[in-house]
Amino acid sequence: MKTHRLLKLLFGSFAGLLLFAVMLVWPAAVVRSQEGGETAVERAKALAAEQEARPHRHMPAIAPAGLAPLFVGIDNINIPAYTIDVTNNTFYTAFLGAEIWGAAYDPDNERLLYMDGTELWEWPLGGTINLLGNVTVNGAIATMPGLAYDNGTLYGARTLATEGIYTIDVTTLAATIVITYAQAPATVDIGGIAIDAATGLLYGVNDGSVSRGLVQINPDGTLTLVAPYLSGEDDVDGLAIGDGKAYLITDDNTPPYFNVYDLNAMAYTGTIANPWTISEIFAGGAWIDPLPVAYGVDLSPDSQSQTAAAGDTVTYTLTIENSGSVSDTFALSVVSSWATAVSTATIWLDAGESTTFTAVVDVPGNAVPGDMDTATVTAVSQADPTAADSAALTTLIPLYEVAVTPVAAALAGDPGTAAMYTVWVSNTGNMTDTYDLALSGNVWNAALSASTLPLSPGTSASVTVTVEIPAAALAGESDVVTLTALGQTGASDSASLTTTANAVYGVVAAAVTSTLSDLPGTAVTFTVQLTNTGNVTDTFTLGANSTWTATLSTLSQTVGYDASALVQVVVHIPPTAVEGESDVITVTVMSQADGAVTATTVLTATALALPPTDAYIYLPLVLKP
Repeated sequence: MKTHRLLKLLFGSFAGLLLFAVMLVWPAAVVRSQEGGETAVERAKALAAEQEARPHRHMPAIAPAGLAPLFVGIDNINIPAYTIDVTNNTFYTAFLGAEIWGAAYDPDNERLLYMDGTELWEWPLGGTINLLGNVTVNGAIATMPGLAYDNGTLYGARTLATEGIYTIDVTTLAATIVITYAQAPATVDIGGIAIDAATGLLYGVNDGSVSRGLVQINPDGTLTLVAPYLSGEDDVDGLAIGDGKAYLITDDNTPPYFNVYDLNAMAYTGTIANPWTISEIFAGGAWIDPLPVAYGVDLSPDSQSQTAAAGDTVTYTLTIENSGSVSDTFALSVVSSWATAVSTATIWLDAGESTTFTAVVDVPGNAVPGDMDTATVTAVSQADPTAADSAALTTLIPLYEVAVTPVAAALAGDPGTAAMYTVWVSNTGNMTDTYDLALSGNVWNAALSASTLPLSPGTSASVTVTVEIPAAALAGESDVVTLTALGQTGASDSASLTTTANAVYGVVAAAVTSTLSDLPGTAVTFTVQLTNTGNVTDTFTLGANSTWTATLSTLSQTVGYDASALVQVVVHIPPTAVEGESDVITVTVMSQADGAVTATTVLTATALALPPTDAYIYLPLVLKP
C-alpha cells in the first residue's frame, strides 16, 4: 500500500492541496473508497497531470551500451529508462529525464512511444527523445497510463472519466474510445496494455477487484482472466508481450522482479530482475521487435592537405557522422610521425548525427622543403570495433621541382625532312605548378606542341618537339635545340636535343656529246660528266658495255658533294666497219657508298665511208721563168 505517496503527491504543490480539498467532496466514481491505496494514488496523479500544466522537459538521450528488446521505465525523471536483454537479465540505459507512464513500440517508424503524464513522446531507437504533444479526449488533455501499438494504430488505456481502450491519432494526438469495459468501473483498473503481434489479441494488467491479473480485453469490452497475479502481487502497471511471453512490469522494488507469463504454455515461467531500487506510482513497458542493429562511422573528408613552414602549427577540421542505426560512442586516435593531437578522445553521437572536431599538427622546426607527414586519424565504435573509419591529413613543406626527360636526346634524318622528339615534363615536387615551355639555341626551324603545362605533384605529361632538317644540310651537319620548362615559382629544368643530317647519295651521268662518227680503224672519244647530287663526297665505279672496244679513262672517280667530274670514253671503230655501221655504248656509274645509287648514259659511235681507192698520176708542175 502506498498511501504515504498519495499524501506526498497531494501536499507537494498548490495543485495538490487543491486536489486534496476536491477529493474530500469528490464523487465516489473518481476516488473510490473500496480501491486500494495504489489505485487511488495513480488516479490522483493522473488527475493532477490533466489539471496542472507543467513545463516540457527536453532532456538529451544517453548513449545506450546496447539495444535489448524489453523496454521498461517508471515515473521518475531521475531514474533512466532501460532496455533489458531477457536472456541474461542485462540492463542497458536507454535515456534519462522522462517519466514513463505507458509505452509501446512503433515498428513502422522504429521508435518507442511513451506517455509522460498527458504528453506523448517518441524515442527513435538509439536517438534523442522528442515531444510530440498532449493527448486529448474531446479537446481536453488526457492521460493514458497504458499504450499498445498494432498494425499502424496506437492504442491507449484510460483510467479516468470514461475508462476503456482508445485509439490515438499520432498526428493530431486526439484519442477516441473504441472499447468500453463491460464490468463495473469500480472493479476495473487497467493501466498497462499490450498486443500480441503473433495473434493480434489485446491484453492488459488489471489491478481491479474482479478478474485481477493478466486479462484478455475483448472487443465487446468483456475481460477474460488469463492468469491471476502471483501471490503477494496486487499492483502491476506495465505490460510488454514478445516472443509468446507476457512481461508484467511493476513500479515497486518489493519484490525486485517482473513476472514472466508464457502465453503458449499458459503458465508463469520465470522472473526478470527489476533495474530500479525505489518504488514509484507508474511503470511502463514495451517489447521492441528485434531489429538488426547496425554500427557505423564516417570521417570526412577522406583526405586533406596543407602546406606549412618549419615550426608551424597546422589545424585540420574533420566531420564525424554516426552512420549506424543506434547511438554510439566513438574513440578517436591518430598515428603520425610529426606530433599530432585530436581535440577530444571520444565523441558520442545519435544515429545519423554528425559533429566536427579538430586535429593539430606541429611541424618540426628542422623540417626542410620536400618533407611531409601524413597523419591517419581513426574513429572506432566502442560498441563494435569493426565499425571504424579513417582520414588522412597530409602536411608538407612546399618543394617546387621539375624534370625534363626526352625519350631520345639525338635523332638523325634526311635533309628536307623533320625529326620529332617526345619529351616528358614531370612535376617532381610536392606542389601543383604550371610550367612555361620554350625552345632556344637552335638554328634550324623547331616547334613545340604546347607552350604551358599544368601538373600536379608526381604527374607527368609529354610534349613534342619538331626539328626541320634543311634540304641543303650536309651529311653529318647537326643542330642543337634546348627545351626549358620554367615553373611559376622559378623551378626549371632543360634538355638538349641534337638533330643530325643523314648522308644522302646521288649521281647523274650526262654525255657532253652523245654521238660521234669517224672512219673505220679510227677511234672517237666521248666526254661524260659525272655530277654528285648527294650531300657528301662519294667515289663512283664506272663501267662501259659495248660491242666495239670502249675504254674508260678511269674506272673509279671521286666527286665532292654538289660537284662534277669529266670522264672520257674512247671507242675504237673497227677497220672492217662499213659506212653507217654504229655501236651503242652504255656507260654505268655506281656509288661505292650506296650500291643502289646508279646512273647511266648512252653513247653512239658510227663508222663513216672510206675514201675511193682509184689510182692517180701526179705530174710535176713546171713553171716557166
